[in-house]
Amino acid sequence: MVDPVTVYLTGRLVPPPPSAPLRYLRDAKHPSDVRLPCMLALVTDAAGRGVAVHRTFLARDGSGKAKVDPVRMTLGQVRGGAVRLYPHGPRLVVAEGIETALSAALLLKLPAWAAISAGNLGDSLILPAEVREVIIAADHDAPGRAAAQRAAARWKAEGRKVRIALPDKPGEDFNDLLRRHAHGE
Repeated sequence: MVDPVTVYLTGRLVPPPPSAPLRYLRDAKHPSDVRLPCMLALVTDAAGRGVAVHRTFLARDGSGKAKVDPVRMTLGQVRGGAVRLYPHGPRLVVAEGIETALSAALLLKLPAWAAISAGNLGDSLILPAEVREVIIAADHDAPGRAAAQRAAARWKAEGRKVRIALPDKPGEDFNDLLRRHAHGE
């Protein structure tokens, strides 16, 4: 039987890579006192140490996110950390969310990490020294563009080559772009 995390990500056209720090929790307690399936993602610091867990509550069949608020939550200190979806090399894609980072990795054919939030991406995410070139897969909205600009300025000041990539349509992220491409748009 396929777990709801795999169903959810495959439905978003981003099957999880085997090495990704993503897990399935069958019966996670939500603050609204319901118990739901949950995608767990390990957030690590610049040294690769686990510092937080990001949770996305899912519909029981994995067909989408659960209809709860908030649908995403973290335990621990995310600031400065990332979900390392792929091992990094000298070139790395960084995006805000997990699904966006997985989509950008497929589209750009590079390893990707998820910063979890625009604020963390723009102001706090610390990259290993080995990463010399960063492609920021920005969400095409005001917070996403602003976070990408702040991150680009920080990483350029560290001597890295930085490029910001945006989906062509305002309001979209890289998962929207991937899904449009898959449907021939």
